[in-house]
Amino acid sequence: MSKHPRKPLLIAAALLMAAVLVPAVTAETVTLTFQDVGLATQDIEVFDATGAHLTTTNSSSVLSLNSSESNRYTLQLKPQATTVEPLTLADSVVAWLTQNALIVTLLLFGLLVLFRGGRR
Repeated sequence: MSKHPRKPLLIAAALLMAAVLVPAVTAETVTLTFQDVGLATQDIEVFDATGAHLTTTNSSSVLSLNSSESNRYTLQLKPQATTVEPLTLADSVVAWLTQNALIVTLLLFGLLVLFRGGRR
């Protein structure tokens, strides 16, 4: 007979208590808000740990990720092209120059003085 006949019983009781006391693992949802980061409006593609494409979202929306699906995610930012029609761009430049005429004049005068003074 063994010296400690209760030892296996104590181990089984300890395992049973540990199983009861330790809470079950639950999936946790992680919510990402991109407005707080200050990103310009752009598309964001989301991939899981295996590289599978999960979703495409926008930086102005909220993204919810479930940690039970994957414990690592890759976010790929896709900036949108910011093309402006030439006529609109020219109008914007003329409007800016008109609003800041004094600053532009002083800057041009300063550059003229700087380059004329360098030639002597």
